[in-house]
Amino acid sequence: MKISEELWSSASDIYERILSHEFLKEMADGTLEADKFRFYLAQDSIYLDSYVKALSYLAAKAPSSESRLLLLKRATNEVETALHSSLTTALGLEAKDRVQCPTCRAYSDFIISAAASEPFHLGIAALLPCDWTYLKLGEELIARMRSTNPYLPWAQAYSSEAYAEAVAEVLSVVDGLTVTEAELTKMKRYFRLGAYYEYLFWDSCYRMDRWEIGDLP
Repeated sequence: MKISEELWSSASDIYERILSHEFLKEMADGTLEADKFRFYLAQDSIYLDSYVKALSYLAAKAPSSESRLLLLKRATNEVETALHSSLTTALGLEAKDRVQCPTCRAYSDFIISAAASEPFHLGIAALLPCDWTYLKLGEELIARMRSTNPYLPWAQAYSSEAYAEAVAEVLSVVDGLTVTEAELTKMKRYFRLGAYYEYLFWDSCYRMDRWEIGDLP
């Protein structure tokens, strides 16, 4: 079994919880409140800034020049950048909307810490759930959506051939690693943590989670 397959198997129960979350179910049928999606979009744009930073840390530790180039290419976030640009304009999202919520802060800190402070195999295990779950969600949701669904562009972006290729390249880096059983066990822990943060992120956006005692300065 490939390393990536073992990682996915270790957190498949979390993915099922993500897929069945009200946020994704309501996106699929087009009933998700616009304010909740606006909140999600603002948090996701903040998270992506951290994701790019984490990929840059990770690329510096890459075991080969080829994997380094693949990770730096992924850091350009072409699909996400185009999607966020169009949705931000369509929804009138402004700078004042970009106030990082507690869960986004915790998730962002986790991936940056893993990428910057841990060995390469653990850093990439921590980041992988973001890419992989979005691809699977995009493919799942687009199959359920009608052409009039306002969230169709999101599903189209994350089920696109370009995004699938980007994820496949990251998976190829993971599967090209040589790790011991002990290292693989720890990779599963980091992958599961990343997947759990993915679940918490969707849940926090559905609840429009905020700092209870005022925003951070």
